[in-house]
Amino acid sequence: GSHSVEAQRIDLQTGLSKPRKKQIWADIVRCKIRGQIEVLTTLNKPTERLKRLESEVRSGDEGNREATAAQVYWPLLFGPTFRRNRDMPGVNAALNYGYTILRACVCRAITGAGLHPNIPLHHTNKYSSFRLADDLMEVFRPAVDLHVANLNVAQDELSSDSRASLAALVDKVVLIGERKRTILDATQDVAHSLVSVCAGETPRLTLPSSLRLQRQE
Repeated sequence: GSHSVEAQRIDLQTGLSKPRKKQIWADIVRCKIRGQIEVLTTLNKPTERLKRLESEVRSGDEGNREATAAQVYWPLLFGPTFRRNRDMPGVNAALNYGYTILRACVCRAITGAGLHPNIPLHHTNKYSSFRLADDLMEVFRPAVDLHVANLNVAQDELSSDSRASLAALVDKVVLIGERKRTILDATQDVAHSLVSVCAGETPRLTLPSSLRLQRQE
C-alpha cells in the first residue's frame, strides 16, 4: 500500500543533487569494502590490498575501486579458480539466493520509508525495477558471502537446508553505530536515514559499522 507521505519523499529523492548522490555512493562502496575486509579477516585471509582500495575510494567511486576490490576479494574468499557468475550452480547459486533474500528485505525497507525503489543513487540498469535497493543492499552483501563460505554447498542443486539457512540470515545481528540490530531492522535504519539525507537533516547515511561476522566451527 501507499505510504502516507510517499509523494513528498519521492520529490525529496528526485531533488537530491548529483554531488550528494556521488558522496553517498562513495560511502556505500567504502562500507561494502570494509565488510569484505571483515569477511577475509574472519577467515584469516590477507586484507592489505582491500584496505588500500578502501582508502582510494573517491566521490562517486570514479576510479571503480568497487570492481577492483571484487577482483581481489572473490579468489581470496573461494579460491583462485572461482569466478562470480550468476548463471553457474554451487556457490554462485547460493550467493544468488542469499542476495535475492537480501534484496527483498531492502525493498521492503525502502517502500516502508516512503521512498521509491526505482529512483537510484548509482545503479542505472534499465531492466531493474528496484535500482535503489540494488544501491543500498551493497553494504550487506558480505554477510551473505561469509554465510555461503561457511555452508557446505553442493556443486549442483542448492539444498532446501541451505535455502532455509540463507533465508534466516535476515535475523542475524549487525552493528549500526553501537546498536545491535538484525539485518532486517538495519535495512530499515539505512532506508530511513536516506530520507533524512534527502530532506537535508543529516549529511550521511547510517550504515553498518560492523557485520559482527564469525567463522562457523
